[in-house]
Amino acid sequence: MPKPIVNLVGATVADLAARVGGQVTGPLSWFDGFWDFVVENRVRLAREPAWAIAGVSRLPWVIVLLAPGEAAVTQFEAYLFVEAKDHRPGVTAPWPVSSVALDSAEAPRVGARDRFDRPYDVGLADQLRRRGFAPAAGYWGVRCDARVARDDSGGVERARAILTALPEALPLALALAARLPA
Repeated sequence: MPKPIVNLVGATVADLAARVGGQVTGPLSWFDGFWDFVVENRVRLAREPAWAIAGVSRLPWVIVLLAPGEAAVTQFEAYLFVEAKDHRPGVTAPWPVSSVALDSAEAPRVGARDRFDRPYDVGLADQLRRRGFAPAAGYWGVRCDARVARDDSGGVERARAILTALPEALPLALALAARLPA
């Protein structure tokens, strides 16, 4: 487990939550906009060092931070989700929806995946990319990912840069979600 990154995130998550206007929650908290992520990653979110910050600023959002174990291909992952469901005529949610009993050893039933094929504002997406985040837009809204590879020798500094960029990335992701065709 990348202890320096765990220490870094643990020491900064409360301050980060205050800076972005959110509340520290459990990493297994969710809303529709990232339910599939919770289903796919429930074991990691329960067993590995993980933090979540959630809030609402016209649209619900959550930041999930993970410091995966030694066997992982990453040493740090940050996810930013903004829920903005697609209500355009003829558009339907991915079906069937994934399901899981969170307090059970029962295997999850993985449903249809969001295709992340919704048109979005390229300029805002480019601003997110410049801050180290890979944005995508799908039926449920916006998802932005940032990762530090396991073999990145400057991993702690890269993780610090991602954490530092989150207060700028969140308003950009919210603006991107607000401008999605609905």
